[in-house]
Amino acid sequence: MQFEMAYWYGLIDDQLYMNVNNNCNLSYYDFDAGLLSQQCRDWMNTFNSKISGINLYDLLGKCYIEP
Repeated sequence: MQFEMAYWYGLIDDQLYMNVNNNCNLSYYDFDAGLLSQQCRDWMNTFNSKISGINLYDLLGKCYIEP
């Protein structure tokens, strides 16, 4: 869910979304990250680094920038 939501809110680019969506099984039923290929794990690490500083529960809230 988090990956799909990030794409539809424009947090990740089309290329990353297509790579993961077409090549990785992110089924949330009985999900086991250990079963992902190394390439899928690399793509998911890229995804996680892109969203690491984002509060996914308040995407539409006010943007506070720390000096």
